[in-house]
Amino acid sequence: MLTEADTPKSQRRALTALRKQRAGKIIGTILAEDVSGKLRLDDSLEGRELRRLAANGFDELRVADIDRVFGARADDVRDRFDVWEELLKPNKALLVDEFEVLDSTSVTDEGRFYDKTRNARIEREKLAKRSRLGREA
Repeated sequence: MLTEADTPKSQRRALTALRKQRAGKIIGTILAEDVSGKLRLDDSLEGRELRRLAANGFDELRVADIDRVFGARADDVRDRFDVWEELLKPNKALLVDEFEVLDSTSVTDEGRFYDKTRNARIEREKLAKRSRLGREA
């Protein structure tokens, strides 16, 4: 079940707020209905679209919430590394949500990205476990 934070409407609202704070040209948009965190990046529509956009170059990747987008990636940690190493770093791009800006040229921000996404994945696993236990009770 999607919470308010996970809906395309709430994502549009967050991205609109970012647009007001940060000037820039939008070259693509991917919303929640198009995203599957259970698939490997290369097996998902959003992953292929992100790779296409990265190949053409961008200087910012704006998301409604960094944790929700990249922390939900498949359990294979290589997907999270791929986002940083293959999509952001070659473009020297910023990863931006409404609360923070991560700079792909910063070692400190790289560590923050991995921590945030790892913690989001762990939290997702805890929620899934609690849901399973609730259904079994």
